[in-house]
Amino acid sequence: MKYFYYFLLGNFASSLGDAMRKIIIVLYLLKTTGSSGVAIATVTALESIPYFILAPLAGTVFDLYNRKYILIFSSLSRAIFSLLLAYALVNNHVLMIYVLILLSSCAEVFGDAATAVVIQHTLPKEKYSWANGVYTTAMQTSFVIGPAIGAILFKYSFAYFALIMDALSFLISIVFLFLIKPSLKHPESVEADNIIKSAASGLKYIFNNSSVYLICVITILLYATVGLNSNSMIFFVRDILKLDPANIAWLSTANGLMQILAGGMIIVFSKSVKSSQLLLISSIIMLIGSIITPFSPSIYVLVFSVLLFSFGNSPFNIARSTVMQSTVPSEFMGRVQSFLGMFGTLIALLSAYLSGFFVDSHLTRYPLILSSILSALVFGLVIVYNKKHSNRLEAKA
Repeated sequence: MKYFYYFLLGNFASSLGDAMRKIIIVLYLLKTTGSSGVAIATVTALESIPYFILAPLAGTVFDLYNRKYILIFSSLSRAIFSLLLAYALVNNHVLMIYVLILLSSCAEVFGDAATAVVIQHTLPKEKYSWANGVYTTAMQTSFVIGPAIGAILFKYSFAYFALIMDALSFLISIVFLFLIKPSLKHPESVEADNIIKSAASGLKYIFNNSSVYLICVITILLYATVGLNSNSMIFFVRDILKLDPANIAWLSTANGLMQILAGGMIIVFSKSVKSSQLLLISSIIMLIGSIITPFSPSIYVLVFSVLLFSFGNSPFNIARSTVMQSTVPSEFMGRVQSFLGMFGTLIALLSAYLSGFFVDSHLTRYPLILSSILSALVFGLVIVYNKKHSNRLEAKA
């Protein structure tokens, strides 16, 4: 149990620093480039590109070698890049900032599957749901606090200090990683010249395991809803509700707080609710919220619908993570997570562009309506998964 707490504390520190860094970079580029949308889009693209190129390799390497050392290398690299970002920001090297964002994202990819694997290695299965609830709540807390701290530091011209804090947060996470005694490596030894073959076997594993495949499809559909909602929500507030787009900040804050609250509830009730039941209940809640959103007549109804969706989303992600950890063997987890991240990121970007097309065509509600349709599809697939899961348990009995 203590090793999980070490990992949690280290990741909370690095996540908090990361959240500060991201808002600092966005605010700096907005100020430097004259509120250029292209500049912000470039940052998003640079953060996403490594997932397309490196994710399969990163996941395979993560499965084949000592994961703790990979995480330490990833964190150390990101600490160095954050210090260099502070230098670039102070000296107004915009191009250097872009390059460092890309490099930092490359390092991040190699640690992307860490949470699932650490939970598998340090806790028994009956603790997975509780651990995912604790982890999700901690990360959501950092996502709420981090941007606020970063924005304050930027306002008072201490942006470079926030980036130094980000670097220190990664160094703190390294200290906690060293305290984790398990190697986090699967005992089976695989030679480096089998990396391509191992990556292919990971993809094959996904397609050959119907339960894992279903969960992956469900996850990718959720990525699509994120892409559709991310760009369209601010325009919905402006064009449909005829309000100041700045009101979107209330939605973001409310979303984060609700995710924390919902995650906290899972911590309390993790022993009494099965993951399959939680998937079903939370998918229904998300569906109701997503249906209300595109037809919200006021900001109050919109906030309510977003809160409702968030109230289902956090438990859903916790249950989904628990199912994956309980189903996917540790030796495949890195590859499964990396392929999921690769395809999910691609779908999210394509969905975001589709959302932009609808908005530019003055069809602002359409992305949100499409998002609700995808939520309905998620609900349907959850029913299919639960039926398969139930049949499998009956067969074992």
